[in-house]
Amino acid sequence: MWLTNAFLGALNMALIGFTVLKEKILNGEKRQTIRKLRKRPVKVGETLYLYWHLRRKDCELLKVTKCIETFLIEMQFYEEWLDSGKPIWRVDQIMSNGTIATLMDHKVEDLAQRDGFANALEMMRWFTKKHGDLNNIIFQVIRW
Repeated sequence: MWLTNAFLGALNMALIGFTVLKEKILNGEKRQTIRKLRKRPVKVGETLYLYWHLRRKDCELLKVTKCIETFLIEMQFYEEWLDSGKPIWRVDQIMSNGTIATLMDHKVEDLAQRDGFANALEMMRWFTKKHGDLNNIIFQVIRW
């Protein structure tokens, strides 16, 4: 792609590529994305260009929209917690002043559903498969 990050930053826009959940983006069920924190984070008010298969021959523009909210999170996930054999997770929101607020279960479920997942467990398994150990990774939640 010939557009540089500096040029895109000057235009106040962000390209975001997807390889899963295309129909949920198109029908409005997926209203956010969770991404590793970028060098230049997305800001509220930026124009978002949502693409299917960005940087591939079958690239397709799915939606042009505005960013309405962003915040930072950290996630922890253990498929089997101690001797219980049950999965456990924790999602912390990093507040603008640097403090941490652990999200309650219903907030984590909402986060997962807005992102197109059926539930928090499905989301945590997907992120672990994609990124490996989630500890010490800061993610940005980008909502439109």
